[in-house]
Amino acid sequence: AGWDTVPLGGGGFVTGMACNSNASALYCRTDVGGAFRWVPALDGSNGSWVSLTDDMLVFGTPLASTLMQVDSFVTDPSNLNRVYMAAGNGIWVSDDQGENWTDAGDPNIATSGNATYKTCGERIAVDPNNPDIVWFGSRTTGLHKGVKQLDGTWVWTTVPDTSIPFGRTGSTAKAGVSFLACDKIGRR
Repeated sequence: AGWDTVPLGGGGFVTGMACNSNASALYCRTDVGGAFRWVPALDGSNGSWVSLTDDMLVFGTPLASTLMQVDSFVTDPSNLNRVYMAAGNGIWVSDDQGENWTDAGDPNIATSGNATYKTCGERIAVDPNNPDIVWFGSRTTGLHKGVKQLDGTWVWTTVPDTSIPFGRTGSTAKAGVSFLACDKIGRR
């Protein structure tokens, strides 16, 4: 065995990769080409990358092109099929490995997957203690906490910027909260 190239077929740079907790699904995000999931070939010879963002909105509709600039992409460690993506000035969630998406909306979130610092790390994190809590580190508006309600809607709050390090903000190239990591707390 050895290393080989795997053609993506999309444009731009691959700025991040993620896999679900048992490594049965592999994803990548790009700065201008959208998000993709690896689909192995049935014969085991290779496989291909399938776009997860091309059909989210009809081409030409407002914001459709911004979905190609994926700022962050993560999997839910408690659900093999659930993934989150920050793109198109929103947080999107899928419960079927990116086949269908729902807007987990926060009107105060701005994303920019093709900006400086696009490879710093993942700006979304699923709380390992509660999969109904998602964190998003913005480039310009700080740390956001989303809580999924029983009816499936999301309520978002912003953590005061005095409580968190906010990264470089003094220039036009804003880093903001450039990556997140959640700590799993032992339960009794």
